[in-house]
Amino acid sequence: MHISNTYDLHRYICEVEGLIRASDLDIRISTDFFEYRRYRMGQADRAPIPAMFDVGATFIAPNTGFWIKVSDETGQIVHSQAVRLMALNQETLFEHISGARLIYAPPELSEVADFKFAGPTTTHSISGNVSYHGEAWTEPRLRRVNRGALSLIFGRLGVAAARMFWPNLDYCFAFMSTSNVLRGLHARAGFANIESCSWTAPGGRNLREWFVWMDRNAIDDMVSFPPQELNLKDRVTHQDVA
Repeated sequence: MHISNTYDLHRYICEVEGLIRASDLDIRISTDFFEYRRYRMGQADRAPIPAMFDVGATFIAPNTGFWIKVSDETGQIVHSQAVRLMALNQETLFEHISGARLIYAPPELSEVADFKFAGPTTTHSISGNVSYHGEAWTEPRLRRVNRGALSLIFGRLGVAAARMFWPNLDYCFAFMSTSNVLRGLHARAGFANIESCSWTAPGGRNLREWFVWMDRNAIDDMVSFPPQELNLKDRVTHQDVA
């Protein structure tokens, strides 16, 4: 990684951390997915933890994954997300997802024995070092603070941190539901590229999702813009999120 890119990433992440702490929130980045599993198992109101980030279902080495948690003044977690790295080498992302479809498929297909990934054309050309960004969740009340600007900061932090932790990262991608895409969450997280994809099961069942991605140049461009431009002028207090 060029020294100027390294500098931009360090500055961006430090400035994001400063904005979060200025809102009376604490942020931690961890590679302990046993802790993440305990935390997620306690969230009865969310969908089950996907296998991709569940150490009870798949091995996650400390140098191939991390998760972010943001807590309020009382210690309550108000935001979390997780990222994993895959070294695909010459294997394409389409081949990888197709072969590991059980850990990528949405929870609606957890009881389906046989299904296939119908990926967009781009997945046939993506290879190398690729990170998967998922499990982004923000406490509902926090989403309304300053028009959701904090949620925007959170999403971009995960992508920037992935680029920092893995300097040879080539791509970052995520899957999003139609409802989240219509709300513009892909753009808020910095994903400029969006394509339709689907999971097909016997009997004609077809579950549509959206494949969003960016390459390393797009990430470097994203972090070149100061996060202060998001104008987080409203401080977040425990009363806002409790």
